[in-house]
Amino acid sequence: MNLSFKSIPANKFTAKPSFQGSIDRMQVCPKTTVLVLSDMDGTWLCKDQKAREDLDKGIQEQVNIYDTKGLNVLFGYVTARPPVRLMKENPPVPNFSLTYNGGYIHEGFPTEGKEPLSEWTALNETCNFDSKEVIDLTKEIGKEKEFSNFKIKTVGEVVKNLAADDCKYIASICIHKDSIVLDKDESSIILEDKTFKVPKQVNNYINRIKEELEQKNVNFEVNKPYLFKGEPYVMFDIATPYANKGKAVDFLVKDLKLNSENLIIAGDGGNDDVMMTSTDAPEGDGRKLIVVGPNSSLRTSAALKSGNLVTIRPNDEHSSTGVLKGIKSHLQEIYERLEPETKQALDDERQIKSSISHAEHEGTNRVQYKDFVSTDNGDGVWKTKRIEK
Repeated sequence: MNLSFKSIPANKFTAKPSFQGSIDRMQVCPKTTVLVLSDMDGTWLCKDQKAREDLDKGIQEQVNIYDTKGLNVLFGYVTARPPVRLMKENPPVPNFSLTYNGGYIHEGFPTEGKEPLSEWTALNETCNFDSKEVIDLTKEIGKEKEFSNFKIKTVGEVVKNLAADDCKYIASICIHKDSIVLDKDESSIILEDKTFKVPKQVNNYINRIKEELEQKNVNFEVNKPYLFKGEPYVMFDIATPYANKGKAVDFLVKDLKLNSENLIIAGDGGNDDVMMTSTDAPEGDGRKLIVVGPNSSLRTSAALKSGNLVTIRPNDEHSSTGVLKGIKSHLQEIYERLEPETKQALDDERQIKSSISHAEHEGTNRVQYKDFVSTDNGDGVWKTKRIEK
């Protein structure tokens, strides 16, 4: 058995030490880091207050349960919301907050005055992209004859909160469904949730925007349009090539040196699909997926990612309930996948802690379990070392 005191590499993202109390934690077994990331609206958040409260409480319970089983469970939110609107929901304190659909990444909550991760900001700054200029351009193109029927708003104008437009690296454009002129071979059913397809006129509009941005040497991408949940709009994001949910998640995975098999993603809508796999492995890289809600396109897309383990929850289940059940299922699978040697090492850790507790009760300051010796030098802090053979 290869046991060492080498812990998870020192990292600004480490949530907390594994042991609490009077025992100085020198790990017999390194923890396996797991990252849980969830969309907010229609996924973590639902209309049923009890289901939402159960999820808020349940995620912390799972963190604590698996902390004793060798898993360092980190979690966070990935949302189109600006920081202020995320905070207003008062969710549990996360390890990460990815706001503006991945435009900004914060450690913990994105509180006022707290800067996003500088490495992520630096990548986006290389793109010659300014959302305000892009928004102005989209509205100018909307005045052209071919698109003059469009009723165009930014996401901030739709939700009546202009802070939603404040991210420099992403411009979210909304077109009222009733203002779109369908082609003669298109049916109004394509603008319904379960059967949504991008209307030809919207595609033409996007192509026209692309032409102008390319001429201005802007480095950008346009995501696939989707229906704005709860609003009568078709929505799409124009952003730097980095500022989207998928690329932001990939950044965290690489920065944490995370095994993708230990990544859990939960979502319900069209813009969550990019989180469901890595750009380097479109058919799946082993990440665990939780799909909630009735979005047939996302459900189908997730199911086709054969390289991932997918949990598709019932349509009529509260989304918060589905997320919690999915998290529990995937954490159990990850735990069961731990190597027997790791499980044995974890048992050794528990035995060491029990031996130290017994020694404290007996008033002794030294205890040995197998080839591990724990001592208290009189300061109430126990240090554990392995006897080298």
